[in-house]
Amino acid sequence: IKFLGLTLDENLTWDQHITVISNKLKSLFHIFYNIRDFLSEQDIRTIYYSLIYSRIKYGINLYGQAAKTKIKQIQTLQNQLLKVLSSKNYRFSTNELHKEFNLLKVEDIAKQETLTFVH
Repeated sequence: IKFLGLTLDENLTWDQHITVISNKLKSLFHIFYNIRDFLSEQDIRTIYYSLIYSRIKYGINLYGQAAKTKIKQIQTLQNQLLKVLSSKNYRFSTNELHKEFNLLKVEDIAKQETLTFVH
C-alpha cells in the first residue's frame, strides 16, 4: 500500500518503504561521483540537505521505528554518499564526517523528529 509517499507491505512493516528510500539514495552515487571535484563545503551541505536529508526525513516519524537493521541500511547509504560528496576515503571515520559537516545521523534525525512531534 502506498499512501502520501509512504509504502507499507501486507505485514504492516516498513521494509518496502526503506527499500524505496535506499534505491532513491543509491541512484545519487553516479551524480555525486561526477560533481564532487567541483564542490565547496557549502555546496556539499546544500546538496546533502536537498537530495539526501529530505528523502531520509520524510515520514521518519513512522518508519524510524522500524528494525535497527533497516535503519542501519539507510545510515550506511547516508555515510557512503557523504564520503563520495566530500571525496573522503571509504575508511574515513563516519563520526568525524558528521562532526565536520555538523550533520545528524539517521537515528538522531528520527529521535529529533519524534521529539518535535510530541512537543
